Amino acid sequence: MLRTTLLPPSFFLDFSLVPSLNHLLLGRASAHTLIEHFALPPLDLALLEEALTAPSSACGFDYQRLEHVGDSPLKLFTTVHLYLENPLMDEGRLSRLRDNSVDNRCLRLRSLECGLAKHVLSHTLCTSTFVPEESVKATVSDDGLSMVKKLSRRLLCDIVEATLGASLLSGHVSTTVDGDKPTIELAAEGFDRVLALGDRLGLCFGGPTPWHERPSARKLLDVSPQRAGPAFRHLEVALGYKIETQGQLLVQALTHRSWVGQGAFTYEREEFLGDALLDTVRPSFALSLCVS
Repeated sequence: MLRTTLLPPSFFLDFSLVPSLNHLLLGRASAHTLIEHFALPPLDLALLEEALTAPSSACGFDYQRLEHVGDSPLKLFTTVHLYLENPLMDEGRLSRLRDNSVDNRCLRLRSLECGLAKHVLSHTLCTSTFVPEESVKATVSDDGLSMVKKLSRRLLCDIVEATLGASLLSGHVSTTVDGDKPTIELAAEGFDRVLALGDRLGLCFGGPTPWHERPSARKLLDVSPQRAGPAFRHLEVALGYKIETQGQLLVQALTHRSWVGQGAFTYEREEFLGDALLDTVRPSFALSLCVS
């Protein structure tokens, strides 16, 4: 039997948006809960929601872009911590320590132990009947009060890097255009937030204390001002930067192990540090190519 209704067509159009609105509210709520769980400074909820969204959600965005960005600070912050805390360790041993600290097994373990995995948004968006509890990748308890989600091992690793990327980009990214080339500049506050988040996640960052305030860094920096020798003046001109106080680091960065001279250090430790810095610049340049 057909019946007529007095409800206007706009009502049915608006009602069709409820599943998508439900999905949006659930995502933002999960991001907000994550901030409270880890006692983090304010972050961009949209970016954090993106970092927690699995590709299986099929909602038009997921964590993969931010995972690409977050891979760089993960490597950089681990590298700087190991470099500062192990001043006598060679590049080979430092690399092995770093590899063990950023590999998938370590990240997966941190994701589970710190509770990050509980905030993952893995359910598929259905614009007609969006009900997360009916996801095929979850098991609901008999009383209906709890739900066990099944997540892939790779997803557990990637969301750690994605949340670091969201923390780095939240709120303090400025986009400038130099001629025809857009660039993305990251503010220092972004790095401070990454340090704080990494500490909450239990990553090998050495805690939330900024690098220049750590005792190991002060021991390296609090030395008598020393410039490199006259032989390096042309190099400083070519680089466009004059090293006023840490000339010994420039000499060390240019010393090959085959050179027999004073001191036991060569460029290998600085190469270990510079490799991580280059990996941090590349994603920013890649993002700048996508700026419209």
